[in-house]
Amino acid sequence: MNYFDFTVGNINAFYFAFIPGLTGLGLVIYILVSFPRNRLVNVFGLLTLAGSIWQFSDSIARICANETMADFWDGVFCIGWLFFGPLAIHFSLLYSKAVKSNMATLLLGLIYVPAFGFVSIYNMHIFPHHFTFFKFWGWVNNHHQDQLDIFMMSWVGIQLIIATAILFIYSYKLREDKSLGFQSLIIAIGLAIPTTGLIVFQFMLPVVFKTDAVPVTSYLITFLSISTVTALYKYKLFSLSELIDSELVLDELPVAVISITDTGAISYVNKYGIEFLALGDTDLQQKHLSGVLNYASNEYMASFTSAWSQVIQGGFVKNLESSLVISDQTYFVSVSASPLISNNNIEGALFCLRDITPLRKSIAQLQENEHSLAEAQRLSNMGSWEMDMLSRRMKLSDELCRIYDIPTGEEVTYDQLLQITHPDDLSLVCTSMLQQLGGNEVSEFTYRIILKNNSVKYLNARVQNHLDPETNPDKHLGTVQDITRRVEIENALHQKNLELQRVNESLEEFVFVASHDMKEPLRKIITFSDMIVKNEKENLSEKSRNYFERMITSSHRMQTIIEDLLSVSGIFQNNENESESLDRLISDVVTDLDMRIREKNAQVIYAPVPARFAGSKQFRQVFFNLLNNSLKFSKTDIPPVISISCTEVSPKEAEKYKLAGNQDYININFSDNGIGFDNNYAEKIFQMFERLHSTSEYDGTGIGLAVCKKIAEKHKGTITATGTPGIGASFSVIIPKQIK
Repeated sequence: MNYFDFTVGNINAFYFAFIPGLTGLGLVIYILVSFPRNRLVNVFGLLTLAGSIWQFSDSIARICANETMADFWDGVFCIGWLFFGPLAIHFSLLYSKAVKSNMATLLLGLIYVPAFGFVSIYNMHIFPHHFTFFKFWGWVNNHHQDQLDIFMMSWVGIQLIIATAILFIYSYKLREDKSLGFQSLIIAIGLAIPTTGLIVFQFMLPVVFKTDAVPVTSYLITFLSISTVTALYKYKLFSLSELIDSELVLDELPVAVISITDTGAISYVNKYGIEFLALGDTDLQQKHLSGVLNYASNEYMASFTSAWSQVIQGGFVKNLESSLVISDQTYFVSVSASPLISNNNIEGALFCLRDITPLRKSIAQLQENEHSLAEAQRLSNMGSWEMDMLSRRMKLSDELCRIYDIPTGEEVTYDQLLQITHPDDLSLVCTSMLQQLGGNEVSEFTYRIILKNNSVKYLNARVQNHLDPETNPDKHLGTVQDITRRVEIENALHQKNLELQRVNESLEEFVFVASHDMKEPLRKIITFSDMIVKNEKENLSEKSRNYFERMITSSHRMQTIIEDLLSVSGIFQNNENESESLDRLISDVVTDLDMRIREKNAQVIYAPVPARFAGSKQFRQVFFNLLNNSLKFSKTDIPPVISISCTEVSPKEAEKYKLAGNQDYININFSDNGIGFDNNYAEKIFQMFERLHSTSEYDGTGIGLAVCKKIAEKHKGTITATGTPGIGASFSVIIPKQIK
């Protein structure tokens, strides 16, 4: 039998399969040449190769002269479709990292060993192979006429379904990752196309519907190959950030290049880095980065550590400034870093350190000269002019030429500048200039100009007569500042204020609903529940009474939460203007809590506070919440001692709290000997609904301290807290001495 007796009777069908096969083979070569070598690349290359062999098998069947010849070549190429399923599962498991390494051997054995067995069974012709000749498709293997053949096709189909499911599940897990998530989705869709083709055209049609199979599955494999290569290339699954092979290039760079493993151990330093950092060869033997770099301060060490943490989590660092001590000298360096990624896993980081010490010295020198340039800096974005009123000629500074978009040094006249002026502002400019002719006072006005590109600028002008009117009475001076950006910001701010006004109106509607539509039904629930418990007490079981009591308790708690939320929403709506002394407020709060103080056998100590301010009702709420807080969280075996004091805040302290430096502040401190708290929660306790204890231990909604902070911030102040578990807590309300 001549197995190379081919015919050209089905040459179009031959190309229909052969060209995709060549495309797949080309992709295999591209994968092996362009992608770095690792297990995932190897498996994907084999998967693409198996698809190509499958395609070649279908193409050869188109031009075989007889059935025997078609059967022979089908046996030669059967490895393609029998191994396509195992390779698809292998690729999906590696790509999605779904299997740990200790389980990989067992699973790979379960999917590959049967494939080798099926190839042997198929080539030994243990069951007859049935071929049918079709006018276009040529010789087609009918895999549905023998149970074992059906089993093998089903085995491949099930594996493709499993592999596709793994990829889609992995895509769903990565849905928040716009890069890898979309990449994995493309690959999953690429595998789903031939999987669907195999199930529909070569399984369901012949086996389920008893019709002829359509051999198009191998063509659809091209979708998987192209989509996967496109996804991997575009989204760089294999973008392995390894050091390039030629170290000569790195050694010539005037930058210290350091490669670090994910444990922080140094794996490589280029020649320049060794010289710059003064490292010896023995210093690089898996030393930790922290043992090699000597930071100029703890602040720089913290920033470098933060950069390392950011990079090892997949981030990038650009131009981070740091300072190192090298050979007893301080150097400033600019640090850039990127993660080292291999097989979609971060295996370390690559740091580049550039010496910017000369640049820093130049900057320092420039900063020393800034004092002499202070007057010039105040003219930033501001130009000046001189005008002879007789000739109406003007001399413009370089900055003013730039503002007017006029070539530097060009002679202009007053009338020429008027032509650039906005038509609606011509009258204002002319009138302001005429008014200035007869006096020495500075005239100031704002106007617009229209440039050649039709853009509009807003300018602020100041005009005055010459300082020596006797020698040169017709000379005028002026300055012009470009305030376009400021006007744009003011306009944008105006729009924001309008939007804020609309938001506040919506908030007021919400407050109305909360205070009326929510509180009233809740009050009725409490009232009727209480009536049921009282009036039907004898008719209710113990369990039912317990349910009603718990419902009443929860309703009261909900009522408290609504009241607290209303107090929060009302903070910025309160526009009261009355003034009240702090002494009076504190005294009123102590009086309000007198019964609670007696119950706790507490002692409240406070000294006079020399300050008056507006917004008394809101600050009464602040002091009430803080004093009540100290009583609530007191110890059960020791009477509470609460001290309220007031001290002035120095400008340095105000700066530490990020407060405005143009006014004086006082610190009203509430200290107690209660249960205290861990200082790690000092910021958290001021957040809405944050509680350090359960409601069964201490009542409350977790809103009180949040209200205190919002009131303090509304009045241009702040509030801080410190605590020690078992010792006590201290709250500092820092507010301006005089609140307007």
